[in-house]
Parts: sequence; C-alpha cells; structure tokens
Amino acid sequence: MTSWLELNWQLIRPFGRYVYYVLFPSRRPRYFQKPWEYPCCRLGTGALPSQLDSRPSQPAFLFFPMNDWHARTQRSQQLAKALAQSGHLCIYVNPHLGLEYPIPYLLSGSSRVCALAQNLLELHIHLPREHELNQRLLLRSEVSRIVRSIDEVLSDAGIRQAVSLTSLPVWLDVVEQLRERHGFPIVYDCHDFLAGFARVSREVVDSEEQLMRTCDRVVFSSSCLMETMLERNPALRGKAALIRNAVNPADLQFSESDQGMVPKRVVGYLGGLDHWFDTDAMLEAAREHPSLDFVLVGTVEDISIFRLKECPNVRFTGEVPHAELRKHLATWAVATIPFLRSPLTLAVNPIKIYEYFSLGLPVVGTRLPELELFRDLVYIADTPQQFAACVAKAIAETDMSLRARRKALASRETWTERANSLFSLIECARADSR
Repeated sequence: MTSWLELNWQLIRPFGRYVYYVLFPSRRPRYFQKPWEYPCCRLGTGALPSQLDSRPSQPAFLFFPMNDWHARTQRSQQLAKALAQSGHLCIYVNPHLGLEYPIPYLLSGSSRVCALAQNLLELHIHLPREHELNQRLLLRSEVSRIVRSIDEVLSDAGIRQAVSLTSLPVWLDVVEQLRERHGFPIVYDCHDFLAGFARVSREVVDSEEQLMRTCDRVVFSSSCLMETMLERNPALRGKAALIRNAVNPADLQFSESDQGMVPKRVVGYLGGLDHWFDTDAMLEAAREHPSLDFVLVGTVEDISIFRLKECPNVRFTGEVPHAELRKHLATWAVATIPFLRSPLTLAVNPIKIYEYFSLGLPVVGTRLPELELFRDLVYIADTPQQFAACVAKAIAETDMSLRARRKALASRETWTERANSLFSLIECARADSR
C-alpha cells in the first residue's frame, strides 16, 4: 500500500521535475516532447483533431498500454496501427498520465487528445500526482478522472461500442468501470511475464491474478507464457488465446540509398539493454571476432552492460526512432538475440525475430522456446562460447534459400494478420456478452 508520506511526495515531485527541465531542457526525454508535435485539442470541445473514417458498425479499441507510444515501438502500438488501418477508431491512453505535460497539473490540468494518424488518437490525462504505472495502483480518484476523460472522447467521437484492451493490471479498475457503464468487454493482452521485471512492484504483479479472473478474454504472446499462466489457473483456459508478435515488413524495407551501404561486417542487436541481456555472450563474441563490428541499438538500462565498452569493436547507438531502424539494419550482416535464460525470457516471443527475418538476416540467439520454433533458420547457442561460434557460422552463411525462407515467413507473420485474429477473438467475446 502507498503510504501517506509517499502520496504527498507524489504531489510535490512534479514541480521539482518541472524546474529541473526548465534548467536543463536538453534532458527532457524525447517521448515527453514528441506527443505535442501532433494536432491536439482539449477534451470536451465536441470536436476531435482529426477526420475519422472509422465505420460506426465496428467497435472502437481503447488501448491501456504498458509502453509510451513515442518511445520504443512495440506490440500495443503495432496492433493499434493495424486496427486503425482496417477502419477501427483506436484511442491510445498515454501511460505517463501527466508526466509528459510540459507544466504541472495545477497550471494545466485539462485532458487533451492528439491525432497520431487516421483513426488513431492519443489521450493525455493529467493526474495531480506523480504516477509510474509499474510502481503503484491507481487511486479511486484517479480512476474516476481517467474514466471521465475516456467518456468525453467517446462522446466527441460518437462512439457507442468499444473494447478495452489492457496490457497491465494497473488499469483494472478503469476497464471494469467502463464495462459496467457501457458494456465494453475487457481483453487482457498478456505479452510479458510481469514477475520477471526488476522494476515492476509486487503490488502491481499481485494484481495480475485479479485481472486474469475479471477479463472477458486473455491473449498471450507466447506458448510458454500461456502455459505458465494456465498452469496456475486452469479456469482461464476457456477464455485464453495465443496471438504471437509479428512485423510490418514494409517498415523495414531498404531504400536505394540504404542498399548502397551493404554489405558490411556488422553484428547487430536491436532492443532494450537491460538485466535480461547476456553481456558475457556478446563480450565473448566481440573478443573472438575483432574484425567484426558489434552495434547495439537501444537504451542501456542496466549498468553491467557497459562492460562491453572494454571492446573497441562494440558501439552503442542509443535509442533509434522506429522509422530509422531500416537504415541501421541495412548495414548488418548478422542479427542477434543474446538473452539470459530466466522466467522472463523463457516466456518471451521476441518481436525482433520477425523484424530480423523480414530482411532475411541470419540470427544468432540464446536457446529460448520461441526461438526454437525457427531452429532451422536461427543459430542457437547455450553458452557464451557457443554464441561466439554461432556468430562465425552466421557471418559465413552463403545459402540464399535461408534468407528467402526467412523473408517468406515474415511476410506471413504480419501485424495485420494478428489484428484480424484479435478482432475475431473479440467478436466472440462480444457475442458472449449479449
């Protein structure tokens, strides 16, 4: 439970954050600045900042995500984009709940809605207190404010039917209220093993079981994650489904200028650099292959990863916007997924495997259940030494049919196909509720 002292500190902290960014504006994260570059308006005006072409007969989708739209592009953003392109209105709630605003709540407390693309809106709800979704549950007053803001968006858009798609149990009270008020079914998109994250509080993890029981449908991103959760609660089996991750191949196609940079002897990694990253495996590979360049694309979130700076042939790029990823991937000869084996990684279905495959790249990865599904297309290692040896095999790959098979697989495993599967599942949930 959050103590009285902590709640009061959460009221004070936004002002300290505001002063800090005034003094050091360059340190304000890009994902706090980016939302305000889109057409935006206050709620309650009766108008939205975009021409919508969604079909009234189709339900809207309310996304209650784990991830910020403007940070790393992941599953929730991709599903929202695919559903919006198929004619559904998608409303994506910014999970920072006010931290993204340039000034504190007392100076600008109104909720705003921004148009990210056709049929795709982002809702910004400014809560008075500092809130980190992975650290505490929402207060009753915060739930009420969020529900009121969503009701205003629905009213402005003329929406009568919708589905609540949540990726984190923190949103449970919100989606329950929306179901009580409007009959919107709740779908829990369980795409990670929450207990495996070092920075998710016990309070949040413990609330997942209630969300599992309460939701109308639960979707899992990997078979291992699904079986782990069903083993704990067999009663979920009747409302559970498997919808893995995917790729939009068009996002990563090379341009002519990109093609001019190929070939290179680059071994790359794309994604978060956190406690699950196998630093020893990458160190071993970099030392064994000094003639190769090792490029890590992503934000370093665990200090142990900086050990890789010992190797002169390892380079960190930092976070790269999704639209620019193809320029980096165009220079790679080999892609990697060096994960430590843990309950978190054993349950993961890496989005990056589909992104790598869309370019036909040889992939070297740790032995994980979801990678073993592609064992004839991936070089799988159990130790750092094997990882380094697999890099050598991958860099020497000459069988062009392997590249063709990887691309063909990625062309089938698309976010459009996943969105269609999700919609079919939801139609069943809506039929059951009638």
